[in-house]
Amino acid sequence: MCLQGGGVYNDKPTTIERFKTVYQELSQGVKNRLVLENDEMCFNVDDLLPICEELNIPLVLGTYDQLPHPPHQFTDACDHIQTITMTGFTHHLNLSKS
Repeated sequence: MCLQGGGVYNDKPTTIERFKTVYQELSQGVKNRLVLENDEMCFNVDDLLPICEELNIPLVLGTYDQLPHPPHQFTDACDHIQTITMTGFTHHLNLSKS
């Protein structure tokens, strides 16, 4: 189950904290199938990597969705994959284009 960013409701930090709270209430079966993916509007790689690391959620890096964001974020995310791999964290790339 791939969950791509969403509305920030004019307060991204509060939205992130709300997601973390709701995530903790999910069944283990749902948690085992959930992955997060960056989006082109609200949640970029820099926003999602800390959430994924904290909650141990796999990250799908949507390359097309990353285009509107600064290029360093994609490079930083790719550099980070080695660290993720070393911790047993699953990583994926989404190379599709809408």
